[in-house]
Amino acid sequence: MLLPGRNNLKLVDWACRHHLLEMVRQGVEVRFSSERFIHSKLFMLDESWTLFGSANWDNRSLALNFECNVECYDNWLTQQLNQHFDTQFAQATPVTLSDLQQQSLPIRLRNAAAGLLSPYL
Repeated sequence: MLLPGRNNLKLVDWACRHHLLEMVRQGVEVRFSSERFIHSKLFMLDESWTLFGSANWDNRSLALNFECNVECYDNWLTQQLNQHFDTQFAQATPVTLSDLQQQSLPIRLRNAAAGLLSPYL
């Protein structure tokens, strides 16, 4: 999973970071991009299916914010996007279990409190 290193909304960033420890524990490889903030979502599956757009997978984005995604079944497109993602991912900073476990208590509490607000963000 490739995430922006700096989010444009601090509260959203803190809420996102609250969930990283469990994801990394479960084996998800997470990295922070040093690029500018990018709001787009990109999912690729089996080198033949792509979903891209701006909507998050939550009620707010899908029903209230008028955001949308595009679903494509195209081997060439998915392979091109996979190459782009792999390049960006290789240049990004890894998020390690050790880094997450060493966060200070105030940071963990801040992120947990923001995480409680996730349904409203």
